[in-house]
Amino acid sequence: MAAAELNAGGDGSPADMSDRPLRILHVVNSLDAGGTERVLTRVAHELQPRGFEIFVCGLRQRGSLAESFPTPERVVSLSKPDGRSVAAIWRLNRLIAHVRPNLLHTHNLGPLIYTAPATGMGLLCPVLHGEHGQLIGGDLGAPRLRLRRLLYVACRKVHTVSQEARNELIGLGFPSRHIVAVVNGADTGAFAPAQRDAARLRLGLPTSGHCLAISARLVRSKRHGLLIEAVAMLLAQGKDVHLLVAGDGPLREELEAKAQETGESGRIHFLGFQDDIQTVYHASDLMVLPSTGEGLSNAILEAMACGTPVLCHDACGCAEVIEDAVDGWMRHIDSATGLAAQLSAILGAEEELEAVGVAARQKIVRQFDFRNTVDAYERLYRKIASS
Repeated sequence: MAAAELNAGGDGSPADMSDRPLRILHVVNSLDAGGTERVLTRVAHELQPRGFEIFVCGLRQRGSLAESFPTPERVVSLSKPDGRSVAAIWRLNRLIAHVRPNLLHTHNLGPLIYTAPATGMGLLCPVLHGEHGQLIGGDLGAPRLRLRRLLYVACRKVHTVSQEARNELIGLGFPSRHIVAVVNGADTGAFAPAQRDAARLRLGLPTSGHCLAISARLVRSKRHGLLIEAVAMLLAQGKDVHLLVAGDGPLREELEAKAQETGESGRIHFLGFQDDIQTVYHASDLMVLPSTGEGLSNAILEAMACGTPVLCHDACGCAEVIEDAVDGWMRHIDSATGLAAQLSAILGAEEELEAVGVAARQKIVRQFDFRNTVDAYERLYRKIASS
C-alpha cells in the first residue's frame, strides 16, 4: 500500500497537535505473528480509546497480524526487497510526511537503520527505539555495537522489555539516562488457568501422560532442535510424553524432518501459529524455552499466567520473572542429554509441578500484569511527544 493510500487524515500541512489524538507510527520489519508484534497489536487496542491513533509501517510486508490490528487500514508496507534499499529510506520519509506522527517507535535494529536517516537522525520527528531481545552473537561484536551507538543518537529514548536487558545495555557502555525499561506483561484475564483435559481433547491429544510445549518462532536461537532431541530421549526411556511446537518460521521443514528422524513424529506436534495459544498452555504440564537470548519472553509470561510452569535456559533473560524451583525452573541447558535429565526430574515430581504452577500464576498477577505495560507505554509516549 502506498503512503498516499493511507488514511491518515489531513492534507499533509503542518498539524495543530492540540486538536487531534496523539499519533504514533510504529516501524517494524513486518507485523507477522511473533511476540513483539502481538504485544504491539495488543497495546494498540488498549491505547486507541485513550486518545491515540496508531499506525504501523512494515518495511518488508504488512504481515499476518495486520487484519487483527484495531485499524487494519493503518498498517502499510514499503515492500522493501531483501538487502539494503536506499529507496526504502525515501519511501519511509514520504510516509512520515503523510502521517505526521507525534512519535516514531522502531522495533529492533533493522527498522532503526531505515528510520534514523528517514527522520534526519530524529530531527524531523521524535524517535523511540525498542530492543526486544538480548544482544547475542554478532550484536555483541564491535561493528554492530558501533552502529547502535551511532543510531541511538537519533533516539530520544531506547527502551528494553526487562530491567535485566536494560542493565545489560548499560553494562555495554550505553548511557543509563538514555535507556529505560518497559517491562513486558501478560493479560491475566485472557491468560488464566483452565481445565487441562478439555484443552487436550480440543487439540486431539490423549488426556493421560505429560505434555511439553514450546511457543516461539522457528529460528535457530530458540533451539527447538535441542528440545526435540531431549524429548526423543525421554520417549526412548519409555516416558509417556508429547511435545507441542507452537509457532512458525524458516526452520519448520528442517525441524519436522528432525522429528521424523527420531521415529517419534507422532508425539511431536507442529501446530503452526495459534490464534488461541491459551489452549496450548492449558494442555501442557510444562513450558520449555531453551532459547539462547530473550528480552523477557511473552510466551513465558503467558504460560505462567495460565498456571503452566516454565523451564528456561538461564541465559535467556528469565531471571527477572522466575525464581528457580519456586515459580519455575531456570537451569543451564547446554545439551540434549542434560535437558532430558532436567525434564525427567521435573515431570517425575507431580506435587512440586502443580505447586510451582500455582506460584507461577501468582507471580504474574502480582508483578507482571499487562495493564502495567500499557500504562508504561502511554506515559513514555506522552512524555517524549511533549518534550
